[in-house]
Amino acid sequence: MPCFREDGIWICFSDDADVAHCKYCGHFADYLCDWPMGENKTCDTPLCENHAFSLSFEDDLHFCPIHLAMYEEQQKRKFDIMPGKLKLVKK
Repeated sequence: MPCFREDGIWICFSDDADVAHCKYCGHFADYLCDWPMGENKTCDTPLCENHAFSLSFEDDLHFCPIHLAMYEEQQKRKFDIMPGKLKLVKK
């Protein structure tokens, strides 16, 4: 039976439980990265609340840290703005 600690609490699941964990920290994954990968597919990296970044104008669109950096670079080139000036909303 796999077990792990989250916020000081031990959590255990049966071996057949299908529970996604954040790629970056191992906490429960509430989100998947929505970065388009072509052919109607997305990145789908499992992300916890701390590692899922959504854009202020699109509440249901989440990026992992790697694809957030790629998005910011695209916007910098597209609009010639400084990196880090995009408004991000932490969920």
